Amino acid sequence: MRWFARGVTLATALVFGGCASSGPEHYYALEALPAPPAGLAESLRVAVDPVSLPPLVDRAGMVFRDSQGEVFVSEELRWAEPLREEVGRVVAQDLVLRLGGARVSAYPQEPLEEPEVTIRLAIGQWQVRPGQEFRASVDWAVLVMQSDTPAAPRHREGHLVIETPLPGRGIGVMLEAEDRALAQLSDALAGAILSLRSPT
Repeated sequence: MRWFARGVTLATALVFGGCASSGPEHYYALEALPAPPAGLAESLRVAVDPVSLPPLVDRAGMVFRDSQGEVFVSEELRWAEPLREEVGRVVAQDLVLRLGGARVSAYPQEPLEEPEVTIRLAIGQWQVRPGQEFRASVDWAVLVMQSDTPAAPRHREGHLVIETPLPGRGIGVMLEAEDRALAQLSDALAGAILSLRSPT
């Protein structure tokens, strides 16, 4: 039977290896990664809806799995803001870079007035195995409003699975893998947005 270990020592030891003693809380944030614009959409208004996360990882403490599948929740290694908001914020920032300066907002930021594009993200898996791999699966949808017609918005949906080896232990290695995963997701979203806005 798989079980949960909650606390500082076990989770921190799993991440950094060896033994770990109780210590102060540390807070971490995900970051957008630079990328050349996939296209120019400077006047575009994009809204990222609230991100859906599995309850297992939708918590303040970071969650890890060991090689046996046991789950550890750290009370020492924590997200600077709720993970669902971290994901939405970073995807919004990534899209600004990939869409040539488009205005992009993500919940809980103040929403844009009449956004032309709405993005919906449902994360089915967000799994970190220290020293082994990071794996994420995301269902996404892009809806583009048609300003010249009252018809239903054009839309595209996709399912993305990202598997990234973690060559070593340490929180930096894991955060970089998660940043790259969100950048890959944002590449797919930007491509869908530009494709849907192109004349047919």
